[in-house]
Amino acid sequence: MKYSPSESGHFDGQRGYGYISIEKFIDAARSVNSGVNKPEDYDNLGLPTILNTVLTTAILHAGRISLDTKRPVGIRKDGDEWILD
Repeated sequence: MKYSPSESGHFDGQRGYGYISIEKFIDAARSVNSGVNKPEDYDNLGLPTILNTVLTTAILHAGRISLDTKRPVGIRKDGDEWILD
């Protein structure tokens, strides 16, 4: 399920995964490769860029560490970086 809004700010859950997300990726890659856009131009468009997925990745990684070590793992932000404690 896609929880971020569309480019126009509306619900966009029906466009979470599948052929539409692949199409958006290909369109973005073509635009970047042709020099029309930069990768960071897509950070505010609800696409799964590094900026938009780094916290989710940190949460999943903290959960894995917590399960493996049988201890709580905190997450904090230090500037632009997410730190696992």
